[in-house]
Amino acid sequence: MAKIIECGAMCTVPPSASDVILASIEKDSFFLESPNPLRKCTVERVAAHTLYEQVNPYYIFEPDGMVDLRNSSFQQWTEQAVRVSNSKFIPSEQKTIKIEGVKLTGYRTISICGARDEIMIKNINKVLHDTEDVVKNTLKDSIAPDNSSIYFRKYGIDAVEGEIEIMKNKPHEVGIVIDVVAKTQDMANTVCALTRSNLLHIDYSGRKSTAGNLAFPYSPSDIPAGPVFNFHIYHLVEVENLSETSTVDLVKVGKKNG
Repeated sequence: MAKIIECGAMCTVPPSASDVILASIEKDSFFLESPNPLRKCTVERVAAHTLYEQVNPYYIFEPDGMVDLRNSSFQQWTEQAVRVSNSKFIPSEQKTIKIEGVKLTGYRTISICGARDEIMIKNINKVLHDTEDVVKNTLKDSIAPDNSSIYFRKYGIDAVEGEIEIMKNKPHEVGIVIDVVAKTQDMANTVCALTRSNLLHIDYSGRKSTAGNLAFPYSPSDIPAGPVFNFHIYHLVEVENLSETSTVDLVKVGKKNG
């Protein structure tokens, strides 16, 4: 129940994360109902949101056990309410809590541009690879290779799925995000500027112009994005008590006499 209502009224029609849900729990079931007459909980929406942020459609793993959903039943109880029953909680033999932490990786600068040259798009992977090689060769005596990284995100080809993209047909235009992460912000700015400039003018097979193969929607074209953090700690820690890694302080707040 808590897993569903933590996102507000996303289990309703129409959905909303800024509205609320009224929930009541019984021994073997719970009810979800929208107090807003403009919305109603439906079996489809409630069942769908049960899968939210879950790696398995049948099991929800929590610090102190697992919720088994294989026999869960979803019923349209009233026009506004849904009843969920027959879920089973299986206590864990070993309680665990998740520890997460990040570390500073560097500083980012991006440049957003678009290509509408059919010949460039046809050769886009080689164009980007050659551009990166030119930049690295230019900077080899001033910026160590391990102090910066260059990424290209090709929106319109495979920016979302990457190498596993199955739609291989080339589009008529592609959005390119030059994404540079470096040891310092100044370093990221420099590498991004050099990458953008070389990508704008780099030669490729069949090219008929000397420039103008990229369009930039913003000016200035390079956008410093600040510090970048990556996951550094992502572990399950075995504990005897779920509260042993935290403290609870009870503070009495009240008016002073007089």
